[in-house]
Amino acid sequence: MFVRGLTGLLVLLIACASCSRAPAPGPAPLLAAQAAEEASTRDEWQKVLISGQPAGYIRTTERPREGGGVRTTTAQMLILKRGQEALRTESSTTIEEDAAGRITGFALHQALSKDALEVKGTLEGEQFDVVETVAGQGPRRSRIPAEPRALGPHAIDRLLRETLKKPGDVLEARTFIPELRKFCNQRAVYVQVEETALPGRRASLERISITVDALPNVTTIQWLDDRGLVQKSSISMLGLEITTYLSSAREILAEKFTSPPEVFLSTSVPVKGRVDARAKSITYRIESKSGEKVFDASRRKPFPASGQEETRAGTATERWVRIRRVAPPPAPTNPQAVPLPESLAENLRPNSFVQSDDEAIRTAASKAAGGESDPWKKAVRIERWVYDTVAKKSLGTAFASAKEVLTQREGDCTEHAVLLAALLRAEGLPSRVVAGLVHHEGAFVGHMWTEVHVNGWVPLDATRAAGSVDPDHIGLSVSSLDAASVAELFLDIVPVVGNVRIEVVELET
Repeated sequence: MFVRGLTGLLVLLIACASCSRAPAPGPAPLLAAQAAEEASTRDEWQKVLISGQPAGYIRTTERPREGGGVRTTTAQMLILKRGQEALRTESSTTIEEDAAGRITGFALHQALSKDALEVKGTLEGEQFDVVETVAGQGPRRSRIPAEPRALGPHAIDRLLRETLKKPGDVLEARTFIPELRKFCNQRAVYVQVEETALPGRRASLERISITVDALPNVTTIQWLDDRGLVQKSSISMLGLEITTYLSSAREILAEKFTSPPEVFLSTSVPVKGRVDARAKSITYRIESKSGEKVFDASRRKPFPASGQEETRAGTATERWVRIRRVAPPPAPTNPQAVPLPESLAENLRPNSFVQSDDEAIRTAASKAAGGESDPWKKAVRIERWVYDTVAKKSLGTAFASAKEVLTQREGDCTEHAVLLAALLRAEGLPSRVVAGLVHHEGAFVGHMWTEVHVNGWVPLDATRAAGSVDPDHIGLSVSSLDAASVAELFLDIVPVVGNVRIEVVELET
């Protein structure tokens, strides 16, 4: 399959954001249920290894639809470790296409925490009507313009077999990735026929290189046999080598996955020089370790968070960024006379992860604000309330919604950031989350915090509740979490984490 192994692993691995709470490692309920399903016209199992350790599976099935169409479902299960915690992740995507290959519907299931996200898109005219729920609550509706040229995975597979006949042949296609809720360009190149190591044997296979414009610095390599089956695939992401091998339900169901790969500490970024969190500002030099491109200015502005400024012209392999401590701008004399710009509308809207319109969230926000009327003082009070309320600080939750965090009162940086964002919006303060890196025990690790708009964007970090954010935070991506696209938030992190060196070049005390 053209993008097999990329779409789901994108969600399950980036920034370790999709590690959900789960019981001890063992056969996943999703996997066991699928093993008992009725036979399909296509049923392929890929065993996933991360850094050489068995980590889970990817299963792809195709079933015929009326009128000659096809329904393709890709389900994934991974068992990973974050520090010392073994965690199971599950997700699945379904794309429906008609006989011509046109996409007529899609579905997405993501168990990123206790409360699963469910998304269903149905083609109506020239748009997809999208309905999404979290833990059955909602629904929230949106629209995505359809693209008639886009093809489903079954049609693309057929084109791949018809087009890629010899080295140098290229196939370019447009398709839809449900995890991102967007249409993307994909490109496959027939590289060569080569001897390839497989479990217990070697085989002569066709090497295909695949890229997707939504993830510009990541390449998937697939090795196909003469039947067009993917015998092996490989992708490097977050400094991890992820490999899949063609397998079977019997083999995978027998695998216990008792030694899962560690994906949190192993993706930390070492730093050269002293990081003084008390400094007014710190200038960092961030350089690609391999010399390959890690920054893509055409995609988004690098270092988009508040208080970040590039100090010299950057390249695709190196950036210099100064990060300063941000204080809230002086309040206007008459706040009511300064209307919020329209560009902040999405930072006030509720969505599936930031449920600022939920009654429990609104009640908690009022309690956290404590009657404070000054916007900045109110924001700081809410930050402290989140820190105190999320009493169990744990890596055992991946990316829960604000409502779930309020109920469960546990989590790591993502849970603190999302709950703070929701409470701020419930009190009429625009908010967004920042994904990036934070200094921790001599290295930089994945982190998330929140920014509130008070006469300008000002960062807060509810995991510390200090009323300010130190310059030991490096922001790589910002998001309102509109449309609940968790994967989109982390796309800017993928090329950086595990692939760069960081050096402190200037420190202002």
